[in-house]
Amino acid sequence: MKRFLPFHFNWTWAFLALFTLLCLVLSSFTAVRLRALLRSDAEASLASAAANNVHRVDLQLQQGLSDLQLTASVCAAMPDDQDRLDHLTTLVEQSGVDALGLFTGEGEVFLTDGNRSALTGALLRASQEDVPTIRFSNTLSPDGETELIYLVPFSSQPGGVLCRVRASLPLQIPEPFPGFQNAPVVVDPDGTVLAQEGENLFSPDLFTALKLQYGADPLELEEMADTMASGEKGALRFRMDGRSMALAYAPLSVDNWYLVTVMDVESNQAPLYKALWITILGDIILLAAFLFLFLHARRSQQQSMVLLEKAAYVDPVTGGHNQTRFLILAQEALDAQPPGTYALVSCDIQAFSLVNRSFGKAAGNQVLYHLNTCLRQKLRSDELVGRVAQDQFILLLRQDQEAAMRTRLSGMASVFNAYNDTLANPYYLPLTMGVCRCDPQDPATLSELCDRANLARKRAKGLPETQLCSCAFYLPSDQQRLLMDQSIYNRMNTALEQGDFKVYLQPKVSLSTWQVVGAEALVRWFDPEQGFVEPDVFIPVLERNGFITRLDAYMFEQSCILLRRWLDLGLEPVPISVNFSRANLGHNALPQYRLLQQRWKVPPELLEFEFTETLVGENPAYFAELVAQIHCAGFRCSMDDFGSSYSSLHMLQQVPVDVLKLDKSLFDGLRDDARRERTRTVVQSVLEMAHRLGITTVAEGISDQVQLSALEGLPCDMVQGYYFSRPLPADDFQQSFLRKKEE
Repeated sequence: MKRFLPFHFNWTWAFLALFTLLCLVLSSFTAVRLRALLRSDAEASLASAAANNVHRVDLQLQQGLSDLQLTASVCAAMPDDQDRLDHLTTLVEQSGVDALGLFTGEGEVFLTDGNRSALTGALLRASQEDVPTIRFSNTLSPDGETELIYLVPFSSQPGGVLCRVRASLPLQIPEPFPGFQNAPVVVDPDGTVLAQEGENLFSPDLFTALKLQYGADPLELEEMADTMASGEKGALRFRMDGRSMALAYAPLSVDNWYLVTVMDVESNQAPLYKALWITILGDIILLAAFLFLFLHARRSQQQSMVLLEKAAYVDPVTGGHNQTRFLILAQEALDAQPPGTYALVSCDIQAFSLVNRSFGKAAGNQVLYHLNTCLRQKLRSDELVGRVAQDQFILLLRQDQEAAMRTRLSGMASVFNAYNDTLANPYYLPLTMGVCRCDPQDPATLSELCDRANLARKRAKGLPETQLCSCAFYLPSDQQRLLMDQSIYNRMNTALEQGDFKVYLQPKVSLSTWQVVGAEALVRWFDPEQGFVEPDVFIPVLERNGFITRLDAYMFEQSCILLRRWLDLGLEPVPISVNFSRANLGHNALPQYRLLQQRWKVPPELLEFEFTETLVGENPAYFAELVAQIHCAGFRCSMDDFGSSYSSLHMLQQVPVDVLKLDKSLFDGLRDDARRERTRTVVQSVLEMAHRLGITTVAEGISDQVQLSALEGLPCDMVQGYYFSRPLPADDFQQSFLRKKEE
C-alpha cells in the first residue's frame, strides 16, 4: 500500500491547524454573543416577573376591596351593630382574615375579636371620605406592627366596615422565581417601604438603602425617583455583596404605591453560564476527537479503498468479476480492438432453481463458484467472464466461425459437468448459451450486445435438450419477436375491451351416434389494424405477463353467454370446454367463474375446464383438491394433451377427472404401416383403462380416415379434429350443429 507523500502530510496538518483556529474563533464569538443574549434575557425575565407580580397584587387588592364592599352592603341592611358584628365574626372564621370590624362616623372601631380602638390621623381622614380605600397602618395592631387596612363606609349612614390584615403577609405575593431576591416590596413614590416579606433589603427607605448600602449611581437614583413620581415603571442595576443585582419597579393601582421586584442576575443566569462553559468544553473535546478520527481515517483510507473496490467489483459468490467490473473491462477491450474481434455470450444453468430447492442455497452457491472456475479455465488471456445475476453469466470471447464457437462452448459445458465422471448417480447441469457477434456492419453498444445475447439465450431455452449445451446465435428475428411481444402487450387491454378476441368452437363428435355432443372454446384475435393474430404468437406472451387470467375469464363468460343464448332460442345445447391456464392457479379463479355462471344462469354441467397433462403432473395432489372443488361447484373437468409428455398412471389414480383427451401425437403412428399395430395397442390400452375408471375419452387431432378407421372397435367416446371440422365462429357452429329441442 502506498504511503502518503510528505507534501500531502504537511498539507493535512496545515488544513487541521486552520480548521482548529476557525473553530476557536467561532467558539469565542459564540460565547460573547451568548453572554449578550443572556443579559438581554435576564432583563426580559425581570420585566416579565415584575409585570406578573403587579398584575397579581392589583388583582388581590381589588378583589379584597370588592369582597369588603359586598360585606358592607349586607351589614348596612342589618338592624343594629350587634347583628353586624355577629355576621362579621362568622366571616372571619370562614375567610381566615386577621380581623373585621365596624367603625363609626366619629372614628370609633369595634373589632370582631372584642377589642375596641379608634381611627386617627390618615385612617380617620380616609374613613370620612365616603369612598372605599386601603392603607398601611400600625395604629390598630395590638403589638404595633404595620397592617394592611381596608376601609369601606356605609352608603346611607355614618360608619362602615374595615378589614385588618397583618403586615407580615400584607399580600399573597407568589414565591420568588429562581434568582429573584425574596418577595417583591411595596413602597410609596418617595421610597418609603410600606411592606416587604423576608429579609429587610431596603431600610430605612428604598433610595437611601440603594445609595448608602448598595452603592447605586446617584444619577440613576435621581432618574428613578423622577420616574416613580410621574407614575411610570422602570429598572435599575446595582451590586450587593459583590453580586450583580437588578430591580424593576412598577406602579400599583392603589394610592400610587409601587411594587419593587429584585433579581440576583448571577444566580438567575448561573445555570446558563454553566451550560455555556460545558458547551465550550464539549466543543473542545469534540474538536480533539474529530482531529483524532480524521488522522485515523487518513491512515486507514487506502485500506478502505481496497475493501470498497472489492465490494464494488468482486462477485461475493464466485470471487470473480461482477457485472460492473465486467462491463468496464469489456468496454476497454472492445475499444482497444477493431470491430468484429469479439462476441458476447450470455450463459445460465438450466433448471438451476431446482438445485437451490433440492440441495439448499449453499450448494447452489458452490455450483456457481464451480461454473465460474470452469469458464475461467477455458478463457484466453484477453477474454473475460463475469456473473450478472443468480445463475446468469456473461462472457467476452474471441470471435470465430459458428461451428468452432459451438464446439468451444460445448467444451465449457463438458468441463463444468466433468464431476459426474466419478459419481455413481450422475446429476447433469446443462447450460443454455446465447451468442451475439460484434458485427462491423451493424455497430452496437455494449449494452445492446448484452441484450441481444440474452435474447438469443432465451430462444435457446426452447431448443431440444439433446446435449449439455443448448446454444443459439442472435438473429434479427429475435429483436422482431421482442418488438412483437411489446406490441401485443400494448394492444391486449384495448383488444379485450373492444371485443377483438373471438370465441371459436371446434366440435366433439360421438363415435356411437356421429352427432356433435360437445365443443371446445378456442380464442382467435382479429386486430383492426394488423388482422388475424396467430394464437401461437400471442398466447405465450399473455402467459408470460399474466394477462392470460383475464383472457380465460373472458372466454369463460363468452361461453356462458353462448349457452344462455342457445337455451333462450330453444336449441339443444352441447357442453363447452374452456382452457384453465397455469396462471389461474395463484389467483383462486374458481369463485369468479362460479359467479359468472350464476350471473348468466347456465347449468354448470354444460361447462368444462381443461387442464394440460403437464400442468396436472407438476402437483397431482393439489389438482386432486382443485378437481374436488370444481365438482362441488357442478362443473366438469378434463385432462388435455394426455400422452404428449411423461404420462403417469399414478396421476390418473390421484386426480378424478371426468374426461381424458388423448393427444394427437398418440395417433400419428396410425398412418405408418410399420407402427400402426403397436400404436393401436397402446391407444387401446389407454382407452380401456380410462373406460374401466369411468372416464370419458376424446381422441384429439383426428385429421384423416385412416386414423378414424383405426379407432373403430375401440372404447373411444368422442373424436375431435380437422377431419370433422375446423374451429368455427360461434354463429356458424350454431347453424351447422345445433337443433331445436324436441317437444
